[in-house]
Amino acid sequence: MTKTNGGVDDELSLQLRKEAEQVLHDEPELCPLLAQTVLANTVESFEDAVAQTVCYRLLLQPCSKQNNNSGGSVMFCPFKLKELIRDSMDSDMLEMGHTMKHSIREDALAVCRRDPAMDTILEVVLFSKGYAALVCHRAAFRLWNKRKFTALFLQSQCSAVFGLDLHPKSRIGAGIMLDHGTGVVIGETATIGDGCTLLHSVTLGGTGKDHGDRHPKVGKNVLIGAGASLLGNITIGDGAKIGAGSVVLRAIPAHATAVGAPAKIIGRSVESKPGSDIDETLESVSLLHKSISGVTQSTEPITDDESDSSGSNGVCPYREYSRLAKLAPKDAITICTLHKILSPLGCSMNEIGSSLFALDERNVGYVHRDAFAQHGVDIIVEQTTLERPTVDRAVTAYLESGAFMPNPADYDIGMQLE
Repeated sequence: MTKTNGGVDDELSLQLRKEAEQVLHDEPELCPLLAQTVLANTVESFEDAVAQTVCYRLLLQPCSKQNNNSGGSVMFCPFKLKELIRDSMDSDMLEMGHTMKHSIREDALAVCRRDPAMDTILEVVLFSKGYAALVCHRAAFRLWNKRKFTALFLQSQCSAVFGLDLHPKSRIGAGIMLDHGTGVVIGETATIGDGCTLLHSVTLGGTGKDHGDRHPKVGKNVLIGAGASLLGNITIGDGAKIGAGSVVLRAIPAHATAVGAPAKIIGRSVESKPGSDIDETLESVSLLHKSISGVTQSTEPITDDESDSSGSNGVCPYREYSRLAKLAPKDAITICTLHKILSPLGCSMNEIGSSLFALDERNVGYVHRDAFAQHGVDIIVEQTTLERPTVDRAVTAYLESGAFMPNPADYDIGMQLE
C-alpha cells in the first residue's frame, strides 16, 4: 500500500500502513484482524484499505452462527460488496460538492484531529463506527439511482451493525465527525455542510409528512450536541452550536448558540468553526445579555424561570429577545421594533429574528438607533428576501417618524414562525 492509482506516493496510505505494521509488531495477536483489513494482500491504497475494512466489519457480525439461522452463510458476496464500495470511491459523482474519495479522506483526518480518543488513522479506519457509517452512506448515495435496493441494503446493514441510520438520499459534506455514532439518525432530505460534528443520538428528523422536503438543512462547521433533535425543514446556519438534548423546531441563524426543549438562542459562538473545536459544554459562548449593564429603561431582573409575558410562541428561538425588549433603552431597536417595520412587508419571524441577531453584536438584545441607521438596511437585505429599495424606504420612514417610545401593545407581537 505505497502507491495510489496514479503511481504517486500517497502520504495518508503510507501513514496507515506504517501504523498497522507497528501495531502488528507490538500486538501480534491482532494479525488475523489486520491481515483481513488494512494489511490484506489486495490493499494498495487508502481507499482499498477503507473498502476492505468496512466490508469486513459490515459482514462479520451477520455471518456468525449466533446471529444467522442458516448457520453463518454470507448474505452478500464480500468481493462484490467491496467492488461496489471501491467503485463508488472512484466515481466522479459529487455529494455536497465533493467526490467520495475526497470526503472519506477528510472525514478520517477530521476524526483524528477532533476526537481525543483516537490518535491514529488506523484507529479511525478499524474502530470508528461513525466513520464506517459515513463510508457506507457515501457509497449508498452513489448507488441509489441505479441500484436502489443495494443502497438500502447498505443503509440497513450499517444500521444493524454500527447503530446509525443514514438515509442514502441525504447529502453530507466532507470533514464530518459522527462522534461515538450510536443512535444518529439522518433523514432522507437532510443536508449537512462541511466540517460539522454530530455527537451520539442526534436526530435530523422529519415533520411526519409522507413526502416532500421535510428534514433539516445544517450549514457548515456546526456542532450538534448529544441527544439533540432537529425536526422539520429548518435551516441551521454556518458555525452554529446546538446544545445537548435540545429540541430544535425553528431555524437557527449562523453562529448562534441554541439550547433547550424547545430550543432558544442564548448567545453566539466565539469560535469561527465550532464543528472543529467541539465545545460540548458550551463554555466558548458569548451569552445573551451578558453586557446588559447599558440597559436604562428598567431595572427588573431577568431570571431563567421568568414566565414569558411577551406573547411569544413557546417554540420561537427568539423568545428571549422579546423579553429583553422590555429592558432596552427607549430609542433602541428591539425585536418588537423590527417586527413593526418588517412584518407589514411580509417578513417571517425567522427573518426578523435573524436580522436582529446579526445586528446585536453586543448580545444585549437590542441595537442602538445610530448603529441601526448605519447598518440596518444592509443586514436586513442580507437576512431576508426583501429588495434593498423596499427595506431602505421602510427603515427611513421609521427613523424619520420618531416613533421610538414603545407602546405596551408592541410587546405582544405574537412571535409565530412560519
